[in-house]
Amino acid sequence: LLLCVRMGQAQTYNSADSVKKYRHIYNSDKSVYNLGALYHFESNYYRGVNADSALYYANLYLDIAKKIKNSHAETLALADMERALRQSGNLAEALTIELQNLERIKQSGTMFSRGFELNSIGNTYLDMGDPRTALNYYRASHTTFLKSGGNSGYWRLNELSNIGNAYEKLNMPDSALYYELNMYNNKHFPSDIIPELLGRIGNAYLATGKYQDALNYYRKGLLLAPAGSNSTTDAASMHLHLAKLFNRINNADSSIFYARKAYAIAKPTSFRGTVLDASRLLADLYGRRANIDSAYYYLQIAMRYNDSLFGAEKFNHIQKILLGEQRRQQAVLQKQEDLKNRYQLIAGIAIIIFVLI
Repeated sequence: LLLCVRMGQAQTYNSADSVKKYRHIYNSDKSVYNLGALYHFESNYYRGVNADSALYYANLYLDIAKKIKNSHAETLALADMERALRQSGNLAEALTIELQNLERIKQSGTMFSRGFELNSIGNTYLDMGDPRTALNYYRASHTTFLKSGGNSGYWRLNELSNIGNAYEKLNMPDSALYYELNMYNNKHFPSDIIPELLGRIGNAYLATGKYQDALNYYRKGLLLAPAGSNSTTDAASMHLHLAKLFNRINNADSSIFYARKAYAIAKPTSFRGTVLDASRLLADLYGRRANIDSAYYYLQIAMRYNDSLFGAEKFNHIQKILLGEQRRQQAVLQKQEDLKNRYQLIAGIAIIIFVLI
C-alpha cells in the first residue's frame, strides 16, 4: 500500500532526485517492491531525456507488477509505458494502452488516476492533430482532479495550461493566452513545467503576430530548460520554436541555426516528432537557398520519420482504434438508453397499478 501511495505522488517530485532517493532505498533493501519503485522513477526521469529508455524501464516495472500481482502497480506501469510511447511518436500504441487503462481505472482505480489517464488521452489526441477532442479530455481531466482533491493541485494547474495549449492549436490564441498567462502568473504553478509553459505562451503570441513577445518568452524558456526535469525535451522544443519564429520573419540564417540545434538534440533521444518537424523545416530552408544536397538530405530524413510516425500502417492502426472506441461509446450510450427506457416502463406500470388500486 505504501508503494502505491508513493507511485501516485511520483509526479510531484523532481524526477532526478526521486531516482537517487529510490536507488538508495533499493541498495539498502533489495526487495522486489523497492525495485519496482526504482524502475517507475527511472521511467519518469527518462521521459525527458530518452523516450526509448523510458519505455525500457516501464516494461521492467510492468513485469514486476505482474509478478507481485499488484493491480494498482500494473496500472501505473501501463501509464508509464503509454507516456513513453507517445513521447517517441508511437501514437497508435499509446492510445491503445490509454483507452484500456482508463477502463481498468473505472473499475478499481481512484479519481486521481482517472484524471491522470484522461490527461494522457488528451495529450495523444493533441499529438494526432485533433485538438478539439483533446480539449474535451483536458476539461474532463480537470473536473476529475477537482473532485479528487488531496494532492492533485499540481495536475489541476497543469490541466489548465493544457486547455490553453489546445485553444492555441484550434487557432484561438486569445483564449490560449488567457489560460497560459494566468498560469504563468500563478505562484503555485509547478516550476518543472514552466519552460513548456513559456513555449506555449510564445506560440500564442506568434499566432497573433506579436513576434517580439514570442521571442522574449522563447528565450526565457531556453534559459530555464536545462534546469527543468524534462530539460532535453524542453530544450529541443524551444530551439524548434525559435527556428519557426525566425522562419516566419524571414531570417533564414537564424532559422537554420536553431532548427539544426533542435534536430541535433532530439535525434539521439528518440523524440521523433521534433526530429520530423526540424528536418522538414531544414529541407524547406535549404531548398529555398538552392542548396540541393542539404535539402535532399533533410528531406529524406523527414520522409523516413513521417512514414514511421504517420505512414499507411500507422494511419490504419489509429483509424481502427478510433473506430473501436466510437463503437464502444455508442454501445455505452445505447445501454444507458435501454436502462432509461426500462425504468420508464417500470414507473409507468407502477403508476397504472397504483391508479387501479
